[in-house]
Amino acid sequence: MNTAMKTSTGLGRLAKMAAVGGILAVVTACTTVEEFIISKELDGTSWRAVSIDGVSIPEGVDVTMNFGTDQSVSGLAGCNNYMIKNVRTEGGVAFTQIATTRKLCPEPQMSTENLFVDSLSRVNNFRHNREGQLLIFGRDVVVTLDPVT
Repeated sequence: MNTAMKTSTGLGRLAKMAAVGGILAVVTACTTVEEFIISKELDGTSWRAVSIDGVSIPEGVDVTMNFGTDQSVSGLAGCNNYMIKNVRTEGGVAFTQIATTRKLCPEPQMSTENLFVDSLSRVNNFRHNREGQLLIFGRDVVVTLDPVT
């Protein structure tokens, strides 16, 4: 890769990181400290993803998260089922040991799944916003989920 391409690629990544930082800054600015609740309240809850990095999940594609009481998370990643170990840290959360079934699905299910699974590997924190949504976020990523009732 020539120097111009390296610089261009690096600037693109930097711009993406700045854009994600901007999203987090907007979320933070619109939510009071009391509404940022980090706790074990996720145990036994279920959520449906509505967007990844501000881009809506395509209609007809299901991405779900079900939090177990044993620090596990499972759900549908868009095409395949997944299960992960949810390790809570003092300042947030880390999703480790991500496993999925391996069937092929048509688009946009597969690309949504790939994006979601990749996003999970970069998550290190979560928050509730005032609308009752769950925001899981981390290195260059924000996933927004609605509660399943």
